[in-house]
Amino acid sequence: MVVFVGLLRTIVACMLVICSVGCNAQQMEAADAVDYARLDSGTTVHAVSEGVNPPPYDVHAALGEGECLSYPGAVPNWFELDLGQERTIRAVEIDRRYTAGGPDDFDVSFALEPGQWTHTIEVRGVGASEEQHWFTILEQPVQARYVRMEVFSLHEIQWTTINRFSLYGTSRIPRLVEENSERYEWLSERLEGISRQAAQLATAPDGLADASAEATQMAQLLAGTEEIEQDRWLEIQERFQPLQDAAYEAQAQLSFASIRAADIPVAVGAVGAMTHVFRHIWPEEAADTLRLSCARNERESGQVLVAAVQGDLTDVTVTFDPLTGPAMLEDAVEPGLICYVNTKSAPILTHHIGLWPDGISPVAPFDLPQGQVQPIWLTVAIPKDAPAGEYSTTAHIAADGMPQLSVPVAVTVWDFTLPDKISLPNVFSVSSQLVDAWYRGQKLTWDDDLKGEYYRFWLEHRLNPTSLYGTMQPPVE
Repeated sequence: MVVFVGLLRTIVACMLVICSVGCNAQQMEAADAVDYARLDSGTTVHAVSEGVNPPPYDVHAALGEGECLSYPGAVPNWFELDLGQERTIRAVEIDRRYTAGGPDDFDVSFALEPGQWTHTIEVRGVGASEEQHWFTILEQPVQARYVRMEVFSLHEIQWTTINRFSLYGTSRIPRLVEENSERYEWLSERLEGISRQAAQLATAPDGLADASAEATQMAQLLAGTEEIEQDRWLEIQERFQPLQDAAYEAQAQLSFASIRAADIPVAVGAVGAMTHVFRHIWPEEAADTLRLSCARNERESGQVLVAAVQGDLTDVTVTFDPLTGPAMLEDAVEPGLICYVNTKSAPILTHHIGLWPDGISPVAPFDLPQGQVQPIWLTVAIPKDAPAGEYSTTAHIAADGMPQLSVPVAVTVWDFTLPDKISLPNVFSVSSQLVDAWYRGQKLTWDDDLKGEYYRFWLEHRLNPTSLYGTMQPPVE
């Protein structure tokens, strides 16, 4: 007897959930083609794809509108597909639904006649994956009408959950072609741009020419029509990160070459708040003076930069004068030291995987190795009663064994005042549970005092203290 725990209805196509509950295949009726399919132990799925080779014979699409049965079950479990006619199969792709778990050990078998399996792919130890897709390119194309997937074990999951099971008559799997074409076209253009910049500076960063040539070759391969074997696909996927790193390193070499030409041991400058300042890249837009503009009762930020050009810097300190102009604003300057987090991957195309500027900590003395940049975050907080006009302050940078350097900061205060109440809706999600976890080592809890500090911070920076995942406690009175 089969006990169905859940029944999932979908509008366009259904997620395939295949499990075994020890039932007899002969007791089950065959599923109707296209309109309705039952996927459970012993059931043959009749999913006939339209068209000819090499389009994908995609069960997810072929099932059309219908119902899927979802229930827990023990492995082994299996399902069979009738492709409706003999097909040439060159590649198999499975969307595993979850990256952390799914079918771990399984076989995919092929036959021209029901039950006469002549070719089997044995897959073992898939485990967790960085992405939810698994694919394989067959060494030789297989002619088959029937396909069977049998799952022997699962990884960190209780259901055999599959979003898509696709068969292709070509090794150029559409998803892989699309994803990698976009990445390599983007990377090839980026490397070409860096190469043009290198030519203008009459310098040749290490590895730039080889990286540019390889990225261009990959882009051309993906744009072509030739078959791509399994090893080549793996190489295409694995080589992107090293080539991306080579582009970053070349850009870093070029950025420091431009300031080394000035023959200075230390470079200082300024950029706006919207510039990402990376550890090894001196921004092209860096200026001698930081210029800010804001209203009364407003905060505006920018960044002061320090770069170690010809040697390591030790015990670097950064201090600021009071903000002066039509009046002296003693507490208007709020500096902070930008910290970096080491990223491992990114959901979008980005020029760098590694250290990214992120958090802001209190200013304190720091060391800076040669070839690195340290940004200092500067916020000016203009009081409600400050006279309008032109103000200024200066950042003073000192380090062991070097003369003090300075970066001027010019601030224009406009002649109007922003209200305390936020007029621009925004979402800045916060979780009291995460705050509790962060401060637990310091024996702090999400009490009225800590909430008060957070709410004052949000109010000062014009952020709505809301949550994307639930209701927030009301502000402290």
